[in-house]
Amino acid sequence: MTDLASVVVTVATLPCSLGTTPDQPYESANDGLQNWGDGYYQFDWKMPKSYAESCKTMKLDLGEGPGMERTAVFQFVK
Repeated sequence: MTDLASVVVTVATLPCSLGTTPDQPYESANDGLQNWGDGYYQFDWKMPKSYAESCKTMKLDLGEGPGMERTAVFQFVK
């Protein structure tokens, strides 16, 4: 993909032994999405400090259509 214009990020609580915290809207660090050319991108993101002691699922939607989102699972211990 060499024409990515935007990224949609959603974060949801993932039950775990650490506990839960309220989900907050995504907050971009710096410029967010940067196109380095030739299909290479950099996406800067920052999670709130209030996520400490919780687990979250982050979905990254690159606009490729339903079911094509990338998913990452995080455990925030501090």
